[in-house]
Amino acid sequence: MILPGPRVIAVDDDLTHLRGLAEGLNRSGTACLQVHFTGDLTWVKKSPHVRIIFADLHLAEGLASEDQTKHFQ
Repeated sequence: MILPGPRVIAVDDDLTHLRGLAEGLNRSGTACLQVHFTGDLTWVKKSPHVRIIFADLHLAEGLASEDQTKHFQ
């Protein structure tokens, strides 16, 4: 039996924030693929069935700054 791919993905560089978001989604009945952003995304498989992506705006060591450089595309 092949399970369907994830419909929701959460991406964050802070594990505490990532787990909190995933736990909140799980409580509402929505499971998600958790992606801990470390700069290496080679392990993340293609997910053509994804409909929602929750992504941290600043994926750089958990620091928010005025630098609007894209860290994740």
